Amino acid sequence: MQHTPHSFVAASLFGALVLSVAFQPAHAQTAPPAEAKPADPMLALKAALVLTPEFCGSKTSQGSYWTSGKTKLYIGKVACVEFEPTLRGAFSGLTRIADASAAGDAQVVLVPRLVDASKKEGWGYDEVVVFLEWTLKDRSGKTIWLETVQGHAKDIIGKKNPDGELVYGDFMMVISQTVKDAVRDLARQSASKMAASPELRTLAQQSAPEAAPAAPNQAPQ
Repeated sequence: MQHTPHSFVAASLFGALVLSVAFQPAHAQTAPPAEAKPADPMLALKAALVLTPEFCGSKTSQGSYWTSGKTKLYIGKVACVEFEPTLRGAFSGLTRIADASAAGDAQVVLVPRLVDASKKEGWGYDEVVVFLEWTLKDRSGKTIWLETVQGHAKDIIGKKNPDGELVYGDFMMVISQTVKDAVRDLARQSASKMAASPELRTLAQQSAPEAAPAAPNQAPQ
């Protein structure tokens, strides 16, 4: 087989290309992008959760005594059980109080208000929607966050008592499991929206030295 000058040139170029790739420094190779570390959702704030007796007793009614009977949704009773443990995950510190005047050194005060709740029964299921308004204030009493949050649940109807509803805990009140699930969803949605709020993020940054004091300098050894 006769080799032409062009074939020798092509072979030389190919060999040089192979060697350059083989001996390329490791740091020059393209590395896969590192996954971004998610931001800590917890707000570095001391919060006071105001759960007054009036709020814990708040409820809604629907239906008519002349048809199938009124249905009472005891939202406040369930919320005063479910809110505190869920909202603790959104703040570095949280205290439950029964009156806003007892907020003490809290940097933000959380005040809930039941707006509305409705229950719908379908073929084999219960569905509940709850609307709740949050008013969050700083130490000066200024409102820094006002938001209406929705909670929702749709459950398959299970075993019920003669009144057609499930009994909730030791409160001796008839509260359906769907109401409990809807309020739990409301608590989760509330914590998520608070943690993502730009206003609360800004307040946490401004209060950072107070919320997380720096460690004292250690004496040299």
